[in-house]
Order: sequence, then structure tokens, then C-alpha cells
Amino acid sequence: VVFRDDFPGNALDPDKWTPGGHWSQSHSVSGGRLTLSNIGDNHRSSVHTVDGSFNFHEETYTVVVDLHSFAEASTTSIRTNARSDLFFVLGPAKDRLDRVSEVGFNFGLRWIGYDEENLRVELISHEDPSTVVTIAELSAMPAKVQFTIDATTFSITLEGASFTSGESEGTSTLTSSHSRPAYDDYHFMMVHTMSGMDANSSAVIESVAIEFHGVPTEWAGYPILEDGWVDTGAMLGPLNIALSPWIYAEDMLRWIYLPEEYVTPFGAWWHAFR
Repeated sequence: VVFRDDFPGNALDPDKWTPGGHWSQSHSVSGGRLTLSNIGDNHRSSVHTVDGSFNFHEETYTVVVDLHSFAEASTTSIRTNARSDLFFVLGPAKDRLDRVSEVGFNFGLRWIGYDEENLRVELISHEDPSTVVTIAELSAMPAKVQFTIDATTFSITLEGASFTSGESEGTSTLTSSHSRPAYDDYHFMMVHTMSGMDANSSAVIESVAIEFHGVPTEWAGYPILEDGWVDTGAMLGPLNIALSPWIYAEDMLRWIYLPEEYVTPFGAWWHAFR
């Protein structure tokens, strides 16, 4: 797991998340839950990871989002095209988000007219960003959304719900091919939007975890060579990182404890047994 947040405390962890900058942005953290709130038509609340190094375009990742709830609290007016979305976005960070289609690869949960029987998984087309394609309808609001994505396919697995349409009808896992553009950086973003209604709505999230499945090609900025060796040059010489964070330092003929994050452009802190 390369990223995890269970939302402890009473505020977003600034080392993990940046809140969106839309004028209607509203979020809170309390009791181990993140709430993205909207009040009124065309509101958008979002958060994105500070870390933009997730290479969703070329590597394989699994993202798991534990959901507590996603529903309106009260409604005063709903038009026939009303909808509420909880989208998961993979791509460049965007603080001021006016449209989900502005950023990266997108798919999410969408309620049409706030009828639970019209809960859907939808995908924004990158060939035509104005088009949102329904890829499956759901039996209920899932308690957990897990998606695995690589260069050509993505799969979505739901806990507590099943798909009621398409090839995955009656199952909890949907797999589909996709295309998406390549970016210089990839963040993970969660976006809650409303359109076509005057209402109060909230998406409550209990945890987010991102797991990396690819084989890393670098360690602390140094290329990984055959059998787990990296050459750090004048810093520590050849190191074998196969059992990281326990590292074998060839020049010292000893094992040292050196997590990757301890290495900086100015040197490294490490521990060794006496």
C-alpha cells in the first residue's frame, strides 16, 4: 500500500490531500470520516492527493474507497435531469474544478433524479469530454468501491451491490477496456457534484487506500539494476534493496536500516546494529 488515509482527527491531512478551490467547496473531517458536501445547484466539492507520482497510465494500481453514505439530506426542488455524482478522477490536480471532464480519466457513481434504482457507474469519454457514458446500473449503493487500473483495462469491484445491466449483470465485478491520455503527473481525486436540483447532498468516505502492483524501476531516484542493486555512487556506494527497508551496503559489508524516504538530495539517515 503506497497511500492510505483513515481520516483521523478533525481536518484533512495537508501532507496527503489538497481541497478543491471551487467557490462552493465544502468538506469536513470528523469521527474518522471525510464528508464532501454540496448545498444547491451546480455545487462541487473535491479533494485530490498531494502526491502526483501515481503513474496510472503505465503502471497497475488498485484503489479502494470505503463509503459510509452517498445521498441527499433534504430536497426542495428536483428537475427531471437532476443528478448527483461521486466521481473518481485519475490525472493532473486541478484546484478549481468546474467540470469533472476537465481532468484526467474519470468514472463514478451517479444518481439520476435521486432514485436509487437509477444508480449507475458512468465513464467520461476522452474522445468527447462532454459525453458521459453509462457503463452499468447498480442494485444498491455499494459499501466499498475497489478499482484496479492498468494501461489498457480497468475493473471495478463493489461490496454490497451488484451490476444489473451489461455483461456483468448479477455480479459485483465489471471489467472494461479504456483509453486515456498520458499526463506528466497523476493524482487521485474524489469529486462530489450536484446538478439540476436545489438540495443538500453529501458523500461520506471512511478510508482511501492505493496499492501499487507494478515493479518499481527506481529507488530514491537511483535506477534499480539486476537482482535489486542500486549504485548510489559517492553517497553509500552499491546497495542491495531487495529486502528494503533493510539494505545491504556492499562497501560497509553490513546490513543497514534505510527506508527510501530517508534518502534526500543532500544525503541520507540510516541505522545499523553495533
